[in-house]
Amino acid sequence: MEIRPATIADIPVIQKIAKISWDDTYITINSQEQIDYMLSKMYSTEEITRHKSDPNYHYYLIADEQPVGFVGFENHYAPGTTKLHRIYFLPESKGKGFGRKAIDLVKEKAIQAGDHRIILTVN
Repeated sequence: MEIRPATIADIPVIQKIAKISWDDTYITINSQEQIDYMLSKMYSTEEITRHKSDPNYHYYLIADEQPVGFVGFENHYAPGTTKLHRIYFLPESKGKGFGRKAIDLVKEKAIQAGDHRIILTVN
């Protein structure tokens, strides 16, 4: 397993993983049109590039030979707080410990940034 910072060149990989994950996860509660709309807003090249220009916003790819997931989080979202914005994996990679490693990474990076709390929003 490899976890590495995502670069601008990795945006298509992030978009692909998001699309596959969202299509697999959310199709039972949202229409395909709604999923595609949300993906176009949240995972556009412009939106991810904007995140990458913020020194507190981080994307990491999780790989097992090939990328299988990613995590996006923001240190100093609020005083002492890191916000976990995104954590998605390909369906076939679930249950293999990748999520635990991603959460451990976010915890480690929050501590390094001086944050003492991690939050997330679940819709």
